[in-house]
Amino acid sequence: MIRGFILALGAGGRKQKALTIYEDSIRMLSDFARDLELPGLTTMDRIHIQHWLTSLHQNGNKPATVSVRYRSLNRFFNWCVVEEERRDNPMDRVDPPTIPHEIQPYYLPRDVETLIQSIGRSTPHNFRDAAMIMVLYDSGVCSAEFCGMKVGDLDWRDQTIIVTGKASKQRRVSVGHKTAQTIERYLRKRPVKPEWL
Repeated sequence: MIRGFILALGAGGRKQKALTIYEDSIRMLSDFARDLELPGLTTMDRIHIQHWLTSLHQNGNKPATVSVRYRSLNRFFNWCVVEEERRDNPMDRVDPPTIPHEIQPYYLPRDVETLIQSIGRSTPHNFRDAAMIMVLYDSGVCSAEFCGMKVGDLDWRDQTIIVTGKASKQRRVSVGHKTAQTIERYLRKRPVKPEWL
């Protein structure tokens, strides 16, 4: 049954990382139920799922992680209903985990400037490292979006970069003059010219 769900998600265009998270979440719940001699996936109810979610919190999982597990299971049980493996989705009666709103740590411009100066300018790797830091700081993209950037995604006139996020959704992010200058310097100085930024 888990295999069928994962295949359905894959056919819908989900990336391997997402498929792994879904599968891990379902298998974790299944293993938890088996270890405690609880009903299996096709017959368990909301009490069993709440028990598992509580155990995740008690074992030190962050609220965001528990929320990911919750959403994965909700999608799985919806699929089970569509596939007539279950008559109901037990997640319908389980409240989603609360994720506290926290202000994430951040860097001030002087911190970034100090870091850039410490890198130096003696090798192509120095130019690359400076460009990486400037793009990440200036645009706010996540590391996965950054790693997917290509030279062809740059628009020099508008100083924007096309980034591809979750579920292959694309958007444009802006960068400032200093960041654009740092990228241009890196591209000019690097010894090889691959398509990837």
